[in-house]
Amino acid sequence: MTYYKQAPDCETVEIDGEWMILHSGQFTITKLNETGGFCWSLLKDAQTVDELVLSFQTQFNKVNQETKNELQCFLKELEQYGLIEHAV
Repeated sequence: MTYYKQAPDCETVEIDGEWMILHSGQFTITKLNETGGFCWSLLKDAQTVDELVLSFQTQFNKVNQETKNELQCFLKELEQYGLIEHAV
């Protein structure tokens, strides 16, 4: 089972439902919407995709296979940008 968590060198600011993530090691800023920010906030602690899906179900009262697929794609993008890592 794969666990994901925020990379240690990221700082986050939330302003009016938008999230800005500064990756100090790569000198990048990534902007997330409210849904992405919710997912990001959960990744302070190690999470599996299934745990994230359950949190989304609780928060948004909507989960289906498409939600899980979207979360997996989102995590893959965050990983490619170096914003998350695999937790041990």
